[in-house]
Amino acid sequence: MTSSKPDKAGDFDHLRTRSGLDVFVLPTRKWKTKLVRLHVRAPQSERNAARALVPNLLRRGTRRLPNMVEVSRALEGLYGTIWSSSAYKLGDEQILAFRLETVEEKFLPGHPPLFGPALKLARELLYEPLLDGAAFPSATFEQERLNHRRDIEAQYNDKLSWAFQRLLDEMFRGEPYGRPVLGTVAETDALTAASATDAHREITTRLPMRAFAVGDFEPGEVVRFLEELVPSGASAAPAPSGARSHRAPATPRTVIEKEPVSQSKLVSGRMVDLANLTEREFDALRVYAGVLGGGFHSRLFQTVREKHSLAYFASSSLDRLRGVLYTSCGIDAAVREKVMALVEGEIASLRSAPVRADELEQTKNLIISGSRSMLDSPGGMVETLEANLATGRMRSLEQVCSAVAQVTAADVMAVAQRVLPPDVVYCLEGEARPEGA
Repeated sequence: MTSSKPDKAGDFDHLRTRSGLDVFVLPTRKWKTKLVRLHVRAPQSERNAARALVPNLLRRGTRRLPNMVEVSRALEGLYGTIWSSSAYKLGDEQILAFRLETVEEKFLPGHPPLFGPALKLARELLYEPLLDGAAFPSATFEQERLNHRRDIEAQYNDKLSWAFQRLLDEMFRGEPYGRPVLGTVAETDALTAASATDAHREITTRLPMRAFAVGDFEPGEVVRFLEELVPSGASAAPAPSGARSHRAPATPRTVIEKEPVSQSKLVSGRMVDLANLTEREFDALRVYAGVLGGGFHSRLFQTVREKHSLAYFASSSLDRLRGVLYTSCGIDAAVREKVMALVEGEIASLRSAPVRADELEQTKNLIISGSRSMLDSPGGMVETLEANLATGRMRSLEQVCSAVAQVTAADVMAVAQRVLPPDVVYCLEGEARPEGA
């Protein structure tokens, strides 16, 4: 361990291993489990599909445990230890998250050692995969490639998710931020067992990694365990970020694509000016997005859905890392232009006048209660810290809640000026129904 006294990173202690791996530990006796997460960070690229496929290949077996049945038995033998993974996007980066969760030993009869053996098994699963020569076995690879292809195709069946991906395709064409985190069907079809094995080497030896631990830990103990789990070759340097420049069109583009859907999906994206953003403005933007479309009380829901009955749902979301405001509505195709005019009207209204006291307080209360709910979830605590690391704004949850509580109507109106006109309006449009149908 390089430092005996940890720094603070929000609610977590921050330490480093001898090899430079950043380790974030939240010592707590609140839960009866111990959680360790390893987050591998990669710039989004055409390699997304290969990297996202690797975790599914790793669960198929190790040199010592050559099939899924034996891996499952080993996990069950450790009192039902859970090993799982996921891929998600954070700004311009693809994050591969590997999770190990064990029962806290003190709650087991005889207090058997559990965490150490579980970490050794995790090391096997990550670094000692079952290979056929120098590549993943061809039969296993083909099965998992087909499963991955189906996962990508399943996104098409979720029409709102598909509409958002098409919006990203149009708005961020050629930029890392716009890439689908699982890759594309074409990229998946082009993979080989050898290219997947190369992606595994990239994940385990060349890409930067962070470690997170939540449970009844001594921070130094976690570092010692991780020095055994993660080889010294793992990089701790920041991943190279993708290009962040973005040129908005002179006039918004409207893209309409016809599909046989009963409910059309209308989504839009616009940039938010984050230049020289203060911490107070950062919090005010969160409140702004909540007032606009963050719940049943929000402007979009109350105006578009409740008052005018023109949408099945209406909401907004804000990526404060990249600086993009999204709106989404489920509509009938015949009212697309009316709905978009109402959306633009509500965005304009937040620029021209302060928000009402009741909607401001309701929004702040929802944000604060949602933030505090993260205290009930070890994974939620980790994801909150990960987002803080990405934005470079390191605060505890209580500091965040206190800051949100201090946001005023004038603050919200000021940051509303940072919201630019829409870049792209995208509609996945079905058949228009007759008026009154």
